[in-house]
Amino acid sequence: MDEQELLQLIQGEEWTDLEFKEASVEVPKSVYDTVSSFSNTKGGMIIFGIHKEGSTYSIIGVRNVDKIQSDFLNALNGGKMNHQIAVKEDLKVIGGKTILLFQIPEVDRERKPVYSNGDIRQSFIRRGGCDHKCTQEEIHRFLRDASAERWEGEIVDIPLDKAFDIDAIGWYRKKFEENTPGYQNGNDIDFLHEWGYLISKDGRLYPNRAAIILFGSNLAYHQRLSKPLLDIQWIPAGMKDEQPEQRWYDRVVFEENLINT
Repeated sequence: MDEQELLQLIQGEEWTDLEFKEASVEVPKSVYDTVSSFSNTKGGMIIFGIHKEGSTYSIIGVRNVDKIQSDFLNALNGGKMNHQIAVKEDLKVIGGKTILLFQIPEVDRERKPVYSNGDIRQSFIRRGGCDHKCTQEEIHRFLRDASAERWEGEIVDIPLDKAFDIDAIGWYRKKFEENTPGYQNGNDIDFLHEWGYLISKDGRLYPNRAAIILFGSNLAYHQRLSKPLLDIQWIPAGMKDEQPEQRWYDRVVFEENLINT
């Protein structure tokens, strides 16, 4: 990143993958919430040496560069977080002022959630330009996804002749053939088994949850997946606006398999 690109970045706003911190004389405690949120979401860059006043950002620089950088990196690799963070650091001097850049990667699902001070309740995710503390449900989802067998790969005990929407599978196979020729022949069961949608156990084939989500019959979907698949709401406010009393103008809920949705 050259100086011009960096200046354009600073003239913008904090967002899902960008956070500014003043950090002129010490590492701010709030930065570890951001490390958690970037690690648990899609990664992002934290820049030290930027002052915020209203909606305007200006470069003030980091005074004690060696100490600030050392304190922050040592914390990330010395037990402050529950996992070591493979951060990439950089230093830039603009107008005689030094700023520090830290690229925080998203961690693998097996290591989520990332949190600070040994307290899993200090798990955050990134929404817009803010760090949001995870709900209990979100923490449980991270822990479930981190297990050896992912939720969508678990077996669903339902007879194959009642499990699927044949039209949905037919549509999928047609699209699949357009991109990966050579699989148009053979029955649906063999196709689904080959591509991991059916699991063999005790001499019998079972669909996994992914198969029901994609191709499930209404019976299978409603019996095994109790929540709506997709809920779209038209909210009468911008992401940064105060949320109105009226929750939404319009709403559509889909409760079919993903292909039909």
